[in-house]
Amino acid sequence: MIEDKDDALVVEEQDELFEHFRIVVDKGQSLVRIDKFLFGRLENTSRNKVQAAIDANNVLVNGKTVKSSYKVKPLDVISIVLAHPPRNRIICR
Repeated sequence: MIEDKDDALVVEEQDELFEHFRIVVDKGQSLVRIDKFLFGRLENTSRNKVQAAIDANNVLVNGKTVKSSYKVKPLDVISIVLAHPPRNRIICR
């Protein structure tokens, strides 16, 4: 989509970007819901964004998909892929 705005050209990028994380749960970690655990561990993200990733099967624990209610256990290996929101590029004329 291209749109004129105040002497600038705004171009929406259609390519989606993703962040990949791999977390190994500490040995002393108490049982806690995975959505709450990841929200506390990942910067600049919301619990809703984490829950959406879980619902989209973008969160794996020990290689298997889980639900938001899954309780993390010591030494679990968590892989998560978070989609970035679309970004706009501004090109001055």
